[in-house]
Parts: sequence; structure tokens; C-alpha cells
Amino acid sequence: MLKHFDAVPSATRKNAVMIIEAQEDVPVSPLKYTQDGTLQLCAAAALVVAGAKSEEEKQFIISRLEANGPSAIEEMFEEKGWGRQLGRRVLMENDSLQPSERKEGVVRLLSGRLES
Repeated sequence: MLKHFDAVPSATRKNAVMIIEAQEDVPVSPLKYTQDGTLQLCAAAALVVAGAKSEEEKQFIISRLEANGPSAIEEMFEEKGWGRQLGRRVLMENDSLQPSERKEGVVRLLSGRLES
């Protein structure tokens, strides 16, 4: 899968890692709000949000995710030129990880340290 990540700018991947590392947990796709209202993003959602060019675009992305769930991820990956297949793969990888291992696994994935 690593070769597919070439479509995602390295700065976007780095920003997504920073988003994930700042979160207490990583939810199943695409997002959740904690009891105190803190937004938590899955790996794929973090990538899309990290690729936003403005705060308005970021809020639009979050609204789409809230309204459409995981199906919005593949659409947004396609719109960004990253491909639906990569979006699907990141969703599947995120959701296949055990909750206790998800954050570490997602950081490895986004950092390019996961074998394809």
C-alpha cells in the first residue's frame, strides 16, 4: 500500500499524524465526539482534514463526514486525486485494528512504516 500513499503529499501525511497524535483515541471510521465534545478522527478522515486548504474547507469536510459517514471518505479521496481504493484501504486498516492498538497502528500507517 505504501506506493499508493505517493498520491498523498508528505506534508498532508505529516499533518494527519499530528492530528492523530493529539487525540486521546482513534475511533472506527470516520469520526466520533467524546463526552466532552472533542472531535476524534479516524486515519482516513485525518488525512482528508489534514489536506484542507482553509478552516472553512476543514469544517465542510467534517460536516460531510457527519452527514454521510465512511462513504464520504472514498468520495473525498477521489476528489483530491488520491483514489477511492486508497481511501477504502485506509478505512479498512483503521477499522481492523483493536482499539488498544489503533492509535499506534494508524501512526505507523500514516508514517509509511506499515508493510503493504
